[in-house]
Amino acid sequence: PLNNIENIDDWDKGYEMGSPYWREGETARKEGKLVEAIQLFDQARYFGYDAPVLYISYGMAYRGLKDYSNEIVILDEGIPRIKRSDIKNQLKARRDKAINLLFAQQETARKAAAVAQLKK
Repeated sequence: PLNNIENIDDWDKGYEMGSPYWREGETARKEGKLVEAIQLFDQARYFGYDAPVLYISYGMAYRGLKDYSNEIVILDEGIPRIKRSDIKNQLKARRDKAINLLFAQQETARKAAAVAQLKK
């Protein structure tokens, strides 16, 4: 939760302590190490790093894992924390796409379960 984040009211200190974790996480994400990347993004977030790129990176990592529900949650957190409207709109568009993908994923699972039930 946000109330457990260190340096939440000190952007400079959050940047100083958290940005190295984001950079390392971004490298891991680009190398396809998505779970490791998310763990590093969590560390960056914990230390108060809240630059827009953190939420964009989180979104891309969760999307790569097809973990749309966590993508939606982290983007919902980031949207009100971001000041720039163009980035805020980008995060909203990513969230809306993730919602659609989650719905499609759930529908596919529901149909597969129904077919499996019919075969019994």
